[in-house]
Amino acid sequence: MKDTATMPPNLLKIAKIRSGYNQALNNLNEAKHSFNITSLRAPFDRIISNLNILPIVIKVNC
Repeated sequence: MKDTATMPPNLLKIAKIRSGYNQALNNLNEAKHSFNITSLRAPFDRIISNLNILPIVIKVNC
């Protein structure tokens, strides 16, 4: 299997479209944006109860 760096640009573009790569990249960017603008607000007195928080790690090499 050859590296995509040696693939002609027009074939690489078609491969990305057919594989759903571009759509996945757009979905990732939209999710990152939504995450960055998300806020959690308490109904009153800055108290949030009964909330379990799991750490979220996003690692992307784009």
